[in-house]
Amino acid sequence: MYFFEKISKIMEINLKIKVWALLLLSTIKTVNLQIFDCPTDWFTSNNICYKFVFDPKETYEQARGQCSMLGTSLLSVKSRTEHDFIDGWLRNNDYFRNTWFTTGQRSRENPSMYAWDGDFTNNRIPLDMQFWLPNDQTHFTPTARQEDVIVYKFDGISYAWTVGSKLDKMSYVCEISQTEAYKLTQEKRGFDYGVPYNEMDNVRKGPKLELQPEDLSIIGRSKFVTIETVAIGTPQPTYEWKRFRGSNSTVNSMEDAETISSKTESRYTLTNGKFTIENPDENSDAGIYQCLVENEVGKVLSNPVKITFGFLGEFSNVKDADVNANMYDGAVMQCSNIAFKPAVVYNWQRELSGRPKNIIRTMTPYVFMSYNGNLYFSEVTEVDANNYYCQVTLTSLTSEKVSDVQSVSKTSLPIRLNVLAQAAKTEWGPEIQDDFINVFPKPPLKGHNVRMECFAYGSSNNYIEMWRYWWTREGRPMPENAEMSDFNRVLIIKNARLEDQGNYVCHVKRGHQARDSKVIALRLEAVPYFIIPLDDQHVDKGSQLTWRCEAMGYPQPAYTWFKNGEMLQSGNNADYVISGNVLTIPVLDEKHNGMYQCAATNVHGTAMSAGQLRVLHFAPSLQKHPVQSHMVGALNGEIIIICKPEAAPSPTITWTKNNVNLVPDGTRVKMMPNGNLQIKDLTYGDAGFYTCVADNGIQPPAKSTGQLVVQSATVITNPPVTDPVVVNRTTFIPCKASYDMNLDLVYMWNFNGKLIDFEREFHYRLDTSPTHSGLNIIMTQFKHAGTYECIAKTTLNQDARSTMLAVYGPPGEPAGVVGVDGSATETTIQLIFFPGAEHGSRVSHFVVEREIEHEKGWKLIGQHFPEPFTIIPGAVGMQSDMRQIKIEGLHPGNGYRFRVAGVNQYGVGTWSVASPFIETDIAAPDVAVDAEYIVGGNGSVGDLSIIWKRMEPEFHGAPGFGYIVYWRRYKPESIYDSLWRKSGPFQDWTKERMTVQVGEDNYYLEYEIKIQVYNSEGKGPNSTEAVVYSAEGMPIAAPQGLYCDAYNSTAMLVTWEPVEDTRETMKGRVWGYQVNYWLDGDDEPVYKRYIRYQGQISEAVAIGLFPDTNFWFEVQVFNTAGLGPLSEKFIQETLHEVPKLYPQEVYVHSLSSSSVRVTWRGISTTREEETLSGYMVYFWKANDHFRNAEQYETAKFAIQHDIYGIQKGVVYAVRVAGCSDGGEGRKSPTVYFTLGGMIRLDNTTTSLKYEGIDSFGHQLKQSQTSVLFMTLFALLTSFLITVC
Repeated sequence: MYFFEKISKIMEINLKIKVWALLLLSTIKTVNLQIFDCPTDWFTSNNICYKFVFDPKETYEQARGQCSMLGTSLLSVKSRTEHDFIDGWLRNNDYFRNTWFTTGQRSRENPSMYAWDGDFTNNRIPLDMQFWLPNDQTHFTPTARQEDVIVYKFDGISYAWTVGSKLDKMSYVCEISQTEAYKLTQEKRGFDYGVPYNEMDNVRKGPKLELQPEDLSIIGRSKFVTIETVAIGTPQPTYEWKRFRGSNSTVNSMEDAETISSKTESRYTLTNGKFTIENPDENSDAGIYQCLVENEVGKVLSNPVKITFGFLGEFSNVKDADVNANMYDGAVMQCSNIAFKPAVVYNWQRELSGRPKNIIRTMTPYVFMSYNGNLYFSEVTEVDANNYYCQVTLTSLTSEKVSDVQSVSKTSLPIRLNVLAQAAKTEWGPEIQDDFINVFPKPPLKGHNVRMECFAYGSSNNYIEMWRYWWTREGRPMPENAEMSDFNRVLIIKNARLEDQGNYVCHVKRGHQARDSKVIALRLEAVPYFIIPLDDQHVDKGSQLTWRCEAMGYPQPAYTWFKNGEMLQSGNNADYVISGNVLTIPVLDEKHNGMYQCAATNVHGTAMSAGQLRVLHFAPSLQKHPVQSHMVGALNGEIIIICKPEAAPSPTITWTKNNVNLVPDGTRVKMMPNGNLQIKDLTYGDAGFYTCVADNGIQPPAKSTGQLVVQSATVITNPPVTDPVVVNRTTFIPCKASYDMNLDLVYMWNFNGKLIDFEREFHYRLDTSPTHSGLNIIMTQFKHAGTYECIAKTTLNQDARSTMLAVYGPPGEPAGVVGVDGSATETTIQLIFFPGAEHGSRVSHFVVEREIEHEKGWKLIGQHFPEPFTIIPGAVGMQSDMRQIKIEGLHPGNGYRFRVAGVNQYGVGTWSVASPFIETDIAAPDVAVDAEYIVGGNGSVGDLSIIWKRMEPEFHGAPGFGYIVYWRRYKPESIYDSLWRKSGPFQDWTKERMTVQVGEDNYYLEYEIKIQVYNSEGKGPNSTEAVVYSAEGMPIAAPQGLYCDAYNSTAMLVTWEPVEDTRETMKGRVWGYQVNYWLDGDDEPVYKRYIRYQGQISEAVAIGLFPDTNFWFEVQVFNTAGLGPLSEKFIQETLHEVPKLYPQEVYVHSLSSSSVRVTWRGISTTREEETLSGYMVYFWKANDHFRNAEQYETAKFAIQHDIYGIQKGVVYAVRVAGCSDGGEGRKSPTVYFTLGGMIRLDNTTTSLKYEGIDSFGHQLKQSQTSVLFMTLFALLTSFLITVC
């Protein structure tokens, strides 16, 4: 029974296999794809057509775009056979040995992985299909750049792969399957293809988006917020907004969406594509939105956008732990934790008189506030010990649009910085801190401002004069869009581009010698953007369509395809085959008509490109392009009779002469691949009536007849014809003449009546090949639009024909930009202008820049103005073409001028000529003095110095601008002190400081300051109150208990009892101490040597003294007013000199599997030197810096030291020095060693030698060659033993 069950199952499986085989065979028979010939300038291998483009060389993106314009793709090599063909062709034809692009890209996450088209899911390149140059090392590098791409390169023998850069310009290869090679010879089809002349006004076009909506982040209260999209189409499309709940940014189906309507929510207003929310609420309105745009042709989706709401939590009510830092060391303070979304900016404040006050960066240059929220000190002293406050302000992400500028801020509890006393250091640094170089945003994005920060620790004395930062880029100049700020510690690259990537180096220098540097590799990530967007397709029924889109972005984008707003999938629809960015429809039918979209998505967002598919099926027609009715050919010349029918599917073309079927002989009379008839060596017998018959099986066939006359003359038989060309692309204008082959023919071209000079006009190139005769225009510009005349000239006669060329692109320059008389208010101006030429695409919106009369430089006004909203209502006649824009957010009393540019699907157009200056109405000032820059201090005792940042003329509002300064005691103790006092008005806008007398007894007291601005029209707003100190007086106390002790032979430790840091004693605060010193035996000099030390300290080390010498010392305290009284004097002698000799015969011996022994010959000291106390052994990795060496101190009479933790295969360095109380002596020369013993550089042979010690203590020496040989021999022996 079991046996029969098995047999039954096997028969059932066989039956299924037969059924599937029959279905497969029937499918193959049904498709039966046609193979087309490649054009004559293309090369064929294994049913693929290749075009090798030597020049002009292009970048990767440009090369892909050029191939896409031909309907082809950039080279991908899928087999050994294909690689061998490419290699062979290039070896035989590329005499200049160029480098050639492919689509192979490298994974940055896994640098050993490569894929075609960057599709690491479907097109990963297996190892056995990788054809690298034999000695290529580029593909082994452990890190990958975003611009890495596989290229073909010649190594002297053959062409194979290496890694190149997308940013370089190279030659390239375009390829296309022969099943779709008809695209290469087929005339480009438009929406008018197959439409009769009398129905051209009824051509239907699906919706296309001209303005995409943008993400919106609401970080404060806002009454209205708006997202908007603009689309065009015929008939006019309608808009429907959808909302998706949740945070998923990938929207795959409209089924998950709810439709937005003003009927369901009264707060919503929908006006065409403009969606406005009144009083937005996070619970109701947060989510992902997408607009569905529709007309009778089909539907398209806008880019999905997110509406998010900002949130800023609360700082913990538990104080952070104190930050402890050693005096004279660098330090960092971290901001307290706080929850927020989407982003915050940080600011730090310092406590003054119990209140947090902003840190003025210009006055504390050794302090750095990073975008990471940390506060850094290059060196801390006692004056830095204080309470600090971290202030955070809610903001939007750089990729989002802020809907409300009223941002929420929070301030942390105080964070204490304690400065722990230690002996003063000698001048040290700079040492770039480990957190730097720091890059923001994280990750850095293309199209955004990229900020790089650099900060170093080190001695901060005289910081502004002694410290210098600067930036460079390895191998390339700095980008022109880069600028530096904050003492050059910050480098900002505005609107960063992919070509701005590279290795950036931060250099920092202190004084003339000390310096440090650090390198960072800047790699940009990017929101997807299309380099090959979808083109509209007008394709024959029954043919195959391969539709390709190509987006750049990092991380590499994933692709999704949509039809009429619904996602397509290969698995559930046999009509479509989807492979990443390629959509294939094997057999086209009318059901495939509609709007298609390619969506490219990565973590940064989604971009969508749309195209319309028209599947065509109609009988041939020669209505638009009949055969030329009268043609003249030259005796003994050549003529091509053009037959260009419109038909779908493509027709079969036959010819008759005088109503008799014409059978071309393939040599003198030949039918070309596109159906045109070519006749060479014309005779009088070739004259007659020629009829083109186009038949595609749909009745009736199309016919058109023309008469050929043969004359002994030169005649243009293929006159120039043009299609519109997009600016910066290449176009070809054909022109071919029939002439007597016994004569010489010359082609000349006129542009707008002027002869083209091909040597001087690099845009023009003449092509005289037999099958491709005409004029190439490279990188076409708008100036190239006009009339082109082709002249064919022989000694017998000449013929001329002309055509008009239209150039499409971004809009032309708007004209007549002026401010409307009487429209100016205090903050607004109404502009009117005439839009520029559309250049083939309707203007979607306008952008405006403004310049102030007294401040040169254009600034973009941060909003766009949709074209429909600029139309003047009720305008008639010439004014109907005029547009108007209302500019808001200006300041009163300024002369502004504006310039306008239009934007369409091709980009931003040319800026208009600037308008005449127009002034806003004068009014009282509307901007206050910034309280952050109100500071005080300094001056003589009894002075209250007030310093502020002057207001620029833009904010004056009217003539007679000035300041009124108010001050009073902070926390007054009497009614009198609480009264505001006033100075001014000061009618001088450049004034930045003033001093008032508050009395000598009012030294170093806090005062509240506010500054009011005014002009002839009235008073403006007051600044926020700022608290400053009056000037300090001279200290009245002297340090007590002075004592000195020798630190070493050239330094003295000076200690004292600090002066009490009170207002009464210091008449201010302690800023530091000054140590004066001079040689014993000299009369007390008038001008003494001194060293100043900042902070409230009780000891300092005076350096730079002479050994074995008596010095006098005294100390004074100081503040900003000057020095206090002198302390008592103290005399002390420095120690004897350090050891003058250094240890010799330093050797390193292997001790164990992880340790070595260092031996040396000891030294002796003389009477002038301090008694030897031992030795210092320094060792470090040879490729590291000496300052990172580990130090070991030995006993007094030691002549050896064991070092543990030595790593195998690492080269180390060691030096030994004698030491005493006087300090460390001279160090021995550097000795290099490994775990096996000493190694040294032989300068006579430039070879590396190994030195060891045998068991008897004898020195062994071997060259590197012998060491390598012995090592290899040992490895081979071990291997043989293992195998045996």
